[in-house]
Amino acid sequence: MAKPHDKNLIIALGAIGVLLAIILVVVLLKRKSTPSPQEKMVVQQQQPVAASSPPQPPANPPTLVLFYMEGCGPCNNFRPIWEQMIPELERGGVKCIGLNYKDHVEMMQQEGISGFPTVKFYPQGFPGKGIDYSGPRTKEGIVDFLQNGPQ
Repeated sequence: MAKPHDKNLIIALGAIGVLLAIILVVVLLKRKSTPSPQEKMVVQQQQPVAASSPPQPPANPPTLVLFYMEGCGPCNNFRPIWEQMIPELERGGVKCIGLNYKDHVEMMQQEGISGFPTVKFYPQGFPGKGIDYSGPRTKEGIVDFLQNGPQ
């Protein structure tokens, strides 16, 4: 039969074993997250130099916004033209956004949108100060507007 102090010794040894295991895990995790000097050198060598980095898009790129309403006939007629323009405009650095009235009522009221479809250009990014487009709802008309400004 085990003596009471033997049981206490067994419990103490078990507790020490658990503490050692925890310390080992913490040391290993810390060691893994802290790179060695050799690892730091490799990471520094892999970072590209600024001159060869691709240009980053501006935080607020010029943005063309289409305000539309579902079920609106003129909006439905303009939508294929809009979708055709998007890739070309975005390649040229102009971000394109389509906003549905149903989902953005308050914003459209703040922007003074009263007819659909409405196209506005935000040279400093959206949201911001927009310029109303009032020309023909054609790809050529909008591209001309973006290149030459309002007429």
